[in-house]
Amino acid sequence: MDTSDVGAEVGGVVSNAGGSIVNELRKIGQTAFSQILGTHPTDQIPDKDELAEMAKKDEKFSIEEQAKIHAKIKAIYEEFEAMKKKKQQEKEAAKKVQEEEAKKLEELSEERVKEQELAVNPAIQKTKAEIKNYGAE
Repeated sequence: MDTSDVGAEVGGVVSNAGGSIVNELRKIGQTAFSQILGTHPTDQIPDKDELAEMAKKDEKFSIEEQAKIHAKIKAIYEEFEAMKKKKQQEKEAAKKVQEEEAKKLEELSEERVKEQELAVNPAIQKTKAEIKNYGAE
């Protein structure tokens, strides 16, 4: 077998395998030469297919990240609403307790006034009545 025959055979196999293998081999060659020559592989301009693939990946990534961010924002809003409701309930509970204490104090003061009225010595009660009538005579 001659070396030119091997090259032709490999070329035929590569052409039959499709353009994707050729593109990959071209990329490998470009990368190897760029490393040998000291240029950066980022200087290469991507072709139309690569740009389309990159755009699809970017769109997919954007949608996923957008969904994650929306979920985080929603969680923050829900947490804030829950905290707001909790504070409102605590406020209402404190107000109820305060009202109950005020009622109890009012009832106690009424009871004390009644007890004081009842606890007054009958002799003093008699003199109060006499004093009221003193000016009538």
